[in-house]
Amino acid sequence: PTWESRKGSEVGGKEEVTAESKIMCQWRKEEGGFTRFCF
Repeated sequence: PTWESRKGSEVGGKEEVTAESKIMCQWRKEEGGFTRFCF
């Protein structure tokens, strides 16, 4: 699993999944933005 931090302005909840790495991502709201958890 990997963690990826993004600004809240970039959070859309509809991240595209590349064909080479089909991963599932969840958004978690945190102070100062959001964190995307991918696995």
